[in-house]
Amino acid sequence: MAPSKDSVPSGNVSDNSYMSKASDPVPVVGDSQEVESSIRPGQEDSDATLERDEKDAIDTSNIIDEPRAKPGKGALAEKDYSDEELVQEGDQP
Repeated sequence: MAPSKDSVPSGNVSDNSYMSKASDPVPVVGDSQEVESSIRPGQEDSDATLERDEKDAIDTSNIIDEPRAKPGKGALAEKDYSDEELVQEGDQP
């Protein structure tokens, strides 16, 4: 049975039960308390800010321009085994 229209709460819902007490080590503000922005007004969530952040995040000093090293031909080089080499004695039907 679906809830009736009268049983659904209306209006502004505010739950401040999670707010910190004076003795709590980390303060937690309530729903209605204003929070000061650390960004200049008008620049929050702007495309220009995101683009600048992406450009600042790319550190071009650690980009390698030369090709990557290829595996050597020595004792540590990997070997491609044929199917016959992979079949162990006694594994054949």
